[in-house]
Amino acid sequence: MDWYVIFKALHVLCAVGWAGGGLALVVLGIRAERSGDGAGLVQVLRDGLYVVPRVLLPSSLGAVVSGVVMLFLGQNWADTWILVGIAGFLLTFSYGNFFIKPLGDRMVAMADRDGPTPAVVAQCREMLAFIKFDAVMLLTIVADMVLKPQAGDWVTLAIMAAVVAGAGVLFLAPLRNRAAAPV
Repeated sequence: MDWYVIFKALHVLCAVGWAGGGLALVVLGIRAERSGDGAGLVQVLRDGLYVVPRVLLPSSLGAVVSGVVMLFLGQNWADTWILVGIAGFLLTFSYGNFFIKPLGDRMVAMADRDGPTPAVVAQCREMLAFIKFDAVMLLTIVADMVLKPQAGDWVTLAIMAAVVAGAGVLFLAPLRNRAAAPV
């Protein structure tokens, strides 16, 4: 067995932990949201804030580091699918760490101070919408890694872009409309 295969296995295992853990949190959040259990939704997101730095963040970094090692071991840096994957990682990593995490920290502080009030639950629902969008971005990165589109595969690239844009419209546009509504 050569080093490339070892790092490829590590890359896939880390990606499974990252994507699978994120998807599990989304499913649990949707279940709590649909049940109308505000306290349950707060707890799922609180648990997510516990799991992210302990499982998802190390898994994402492991996937990236092992992917970079594979690039040094012979993969072409200029392949379109690699550039899309790197850009996707940077986007979802930044979005999670610099947007979702601070929002979650504020939600936890509000929940600790006030309990699962309607305002806290509303913020949890907004946070879940952002997390759903992030999960779609992450699964699109996984699809990119499997499909390996090249620059000429414009249909595949367009479909991936449309999926992410559609997720933005589905999950994030309602938040904008709610924010713009008069109080």
